[in-house]
Amino acid sequence: MKYFILGLGAVGTSFLMLLKENGLFNPFDFYVVDRSNDVEERFVSLGGLKENFIKKDIDKNNYLSILKILSEGDYLFDFSIDTKTLVLVEYCLNHGIHYLSTADGSWKDDKEWISCFDHYLVYRELRKKYKKGLNTCIVEFGMNPGLISCFVKECIHQVILNDQSLYIRIYRKKLLKLYEEKKYGLICKKIKVKEVQEVDNDDQVTNIPFEEDTLYSTWNPWSYYYETISSSEIAYGTKKEYLSYDKIFLSDYKNLVLSLYKAGFEYKEDTISPQGVVHGHISTHEEIFSIRDMLTYKHYSPTVHFVYSPCEYAMKSLENINYNNLLNSI
Repeated sequence: MKYFILGLGAVGTSFLMLLKENGLFNPFDFYVVDRSNDVEERFVSLGGLKENFIKKDIDKNNYLSILKILSEGDYLFDFSIDTKTLVLVEYCLNHGIHYLSTADGSWKDDKEWISCFDHYLVYRELRKKYKKGLNTCIVEFGMNPGLISCFVKECIHQVILNDQSLYIRIYRKKLLKLYEEKKYGLICKKIKVKEVQEVDNDDQVTNIPFEEDTLYSTWNPWSYYYETISSSEIAYGTKKEYLSYDKIFLSDYKNLVLSLYKAGFEYKEDTISPQGVVHGHISTHEEIFSIRDMLTYKHYSPTVHFVYSPCEYAMKSLENINYNNLLNSI
């Protein structure tokens, strides 16, 4: 069985270290593809074999020749940038290869940009095309999207365990049984969850000098830019009176999605986190739709939206950036 890693950056390196710590790393089984000059040395220092390192820039023209080393039952871990996730997922589904990615990407020369919801619909159709029982493919399992979905489930669990409202006290055992059965939507309907608000509060600081007309981000500058200038999207549910109609640019009642008139960073929203009040903005994000679908039960579903508070440098740079220069450079 082979384990193929695309991209040995921070995530890929952490992944290998975690496997080693848990005794799950066999150097003969692991292969790495990366275009960076210093990565081969890092891979070998972690215990990898030099002959299992492939120094290449994977793209739409060579991915088939690179992936042909994989066979049915093998694993592909995509921690790279500039790879088209949808293409790799379909390749793996058609060849019996297990797949995991932490993000969703495109080939570097692809300039297509679609809304998060339209993007989610592509994967919804993919699930219909490839039925259960095939090899496992997990897309965008990073922090958010990714772990946040696990946190939502655990939040439901903690409410059942600790909430002292009359209904939950009376039906706690039954609700815990439903939780064991993974009936999250039915639980939310019974305890009358109207809204799920995902809050990302980035409080990182830096001592590098701030430069005007420079875009700063603690993750991906281009994705950060596109996310915040895109129209806000809200996955709405049973509670239809979420916003006044003059703020809605597009409403899709069949799929329960609202697209708002303004860009995400223009819709300010105050919310809370364990650290206190968070001043953020409503951004579109892929997982709000999958979380809403996960919590849907028959004709019930909660409203789900994402509130993002970037770090100070990122927010300041977004407010001061020269958009014309930035757009021309993309």
